[in-house]
Amino acid sequence: MAERDLGQSLENLENLKDKGVRIAGIRMTPASVMGLLALVGSILGALYGGLITYQKVEALAELDLGEIAAQMQQTSEDLERIKADVLVIKDDLKADVRDIEKNLDYVEGKVDGRLQAFDEKLLALENKVDTKLTRFEQKMDRIEGKQEANKQELLDRLQKALDNPLADFN
Repeated sequence: MAERDLGQSLENLENLKDKGVRIAGIRMTPASVMGLLALVGSILGALYGGLITYQKVEALAELDLGEIAAQMQQTSEDLERIKADVLVIKDDLKADVRDIEKNLDYVEGKVDGRLQAFDEKLLALENKVDTKLTRFEQKMDRIEGKQEANKQELLDRLQKALDNPLADFN
């Protein structure tokens, strides 16, 4: 490998800015060549952008506005038809909801009436059971009273018979 001197390489780079290139008889430095390339690139980019814009404007100019208007009119008519259908459905749903509410009120009335009748019958039955139970308890009290009296009477007679000296129970 050949040895290189770093100082000499740096000096050569510094001298490079002073060197020029002749293009079409014009002496140019590397910086001016880069600037020229940037200018040419910008001009070409602007021309390309203009071309694309022109193509888009041409495409817009070729659009059939009558067809677009017809499509918009058809869409408007479809929307109006859908709106009318929605209104009819809404009215039908309102009527159905009202019918359901009426039927629900009717059923609730029937159920309430039957529950009330059942409650009344149940209350009457409870009253009958209470009355019968009260009568039964009263009769039982009277029977127990009579039984107690009969028992006492029998005990008294038995005692009287036992106390009688003439009775021989042996």
